[in-house]
Amino acid sequence: MSTTPKQPRTATAARRRHIVDHLRSLGHSESIGDLSQLFGVSTSTIRRDVDALSDESKIWKISGGDVMVRRHEPTWHEKEQCEHVSKAAMATYAAKHLVNEGDLVLLDSGTSTAALGRLLSTRNDITILVGGLSVLQAVAEGTANVMVLGGALRQHSGSLLGPWASSNLRSITPDVAFIGCDAVSATDGLNCPLLESVEFKHEAMTRARTSWILADPTKILTTGSEPYWASIPPRTGIVTVQSSNSELSEKLGAFRRSGHHVIQAPLQPADTD
Repeated sequence: MSTTPKQPRTATAARRRHIVDHLRSLGHSESIGDLSQLFGVSTSTIRRDVDALSDESKIWKISGGDVMVRRHEPTWHEKEQCEHVSKAAMATYAAKHLVNEGDLVLLDSGTSTAALGRLLSTRNDITILVGGLSVLQAVAEGTANVMVLGGALRQHSGSLLGPWASSNLRSITPDVAFIGCDAVSATDGLNCPLLESVEFKHEAMTRARTSWILADPTKILTTGSEPYWASIPPRTGIVTVQSSNSELSEKLGAFRRSGHHVIQAPLQPADTD
């Protein structure tokens, strides 16, 4: 009996192309309900279309049931709308188990690292080294000691990059660094939109005594769409969440075989010591 994956029927494939074209022309997000009415099919059918297109990295699913086309790199404000549960689980685990008293903690730019920053901001026994605007906003009103690396602000992503940021980073040895990503591969590394991002992320992972990439399952399952890749040192670990997805298990196995320690945080972390 053949195990070849079924291809979408002609009508289904055509509708999915039209969904992408519609979202591209629209220029902003659209709800599942509106797409259902527009294409004259049930919401469950549209959800299947959306899941398939999301798996192909053609659209983004946004909290609240909206979707938008992946025609450009999403802003950090748009990324804040995605994968709340996974980000909270990774942040909770990392804050509790991967940060020690007295640590100098580098937080790369990103919404997953910002979620961790919010939890760490109430600690006065650590110093947080900030590498992005979203993280700075997350820790600004806390009690933790905060240092800003500096550099040129890239408004679209909220990253602080460039020679100044890289030079300052080379003069510091963080105890632990947490790195954000849009996509990550065991063979290619971290997918980045800019060469400056490649330099910064690789420098951060290399300089830190311990480093972790915060990657919800969508970042591991997606195919990177950006042109540049930052190699990952073998001692850098991966923090994601528990999942029964067999494809995710295979990809995490590839990280383990490459020497990376992989942690799958529970989606509802137990409040135990």
